[in-house]
Amino acid sequence: MALGAAWQGWRLLHSAGMSIDDLIEASSSRDALLAWWSGRLDLRPQLVASLAGAVGSVALLRVLTPEVATHLRINVVSYLSVGWAGAVCGAALYWCLILTFLAWRIFVLDDLALVWHSPASGAAVRRLSMGYAFASAAVLMASVAAELLALKIPNRAESRLVGAVSLAFPFSPFVAVSLTFAVGLLPHFWLRRAVVRRRDRSLVTISKLLPSDPPSDLAGLGEVSLGLEAYRRVETAPLLPFSTTTMVEYAAALLGSLAAFLLTR
Repeated sequence: MALGAAWQGWRLLHSAGMSIDDLIEASSSRDALLAWWSGRLDLRPQLVASLAGAVGSVALLRVLTPEVATHLRINVVSYLSVGWAGAVCGAALYWCLILTFLAWRIFVLDDLALVWHSPASGAAVRRLSMGYAFASAAVLMASVAAELLALKIPNRAESRLVGAVSLAFPFSPFVAVSLTFAVGLLPHFWLRRAVVRRRDRSLVTISKLLPSDPPSDLAGLGEVSLGLEAYRRVETAPLLPFSTTTMVEYAAALLGSLAAFLLTR
């Protein structure tokens, strides 16, 4: 499931590549952004993240072996399986953080090629939003799995050590929920700020075209009406590719799952 989610995530990112390039084409920070991204694609930091996840998982299993040995058979295959899962989780965590920071690197720029009359409707914005929505859904599923695991472990072994580990990294629901917030909400928060900045510049431009005093004839009134209609359309354009209510519901679901976990402890 993790590999399938990663594959689909890369497909979404690849399909958005040309649109993202168009979005930052005229930006003065384009070369710096591309250099940063190339560095993140380097194999070495990815291997370090995977190795850290594998070593941490194997070490955790080694510590827990005396506590769970009466319930589970631990052998070499167990260590290999846990190490592989830890490596995948380490790589997934690396890319979750990198992609979240990528959103900040893009949307913090003031010279993005956003549509002036509806900044949230551009192809790059829609595809980036779709990609981060998919990533947030995948992380949300992982968060729920971590919470279920944290609830299940104490029932399999009555041990203070196992109970403590069930509340510690990497099973901590607090860590999982924080990561889900970062992947799902922060990119859209930065996206919304970029859209608002572009919208405000458009409104300032339109305002300068409008007369400071009311028109004195019908012809002038017609021209002003067109300007006011354009101003109203830009002012009421969506700030996100989807309803803001969706983000509120997403945050409520995260907090609700965390509250449910705490109430069952």
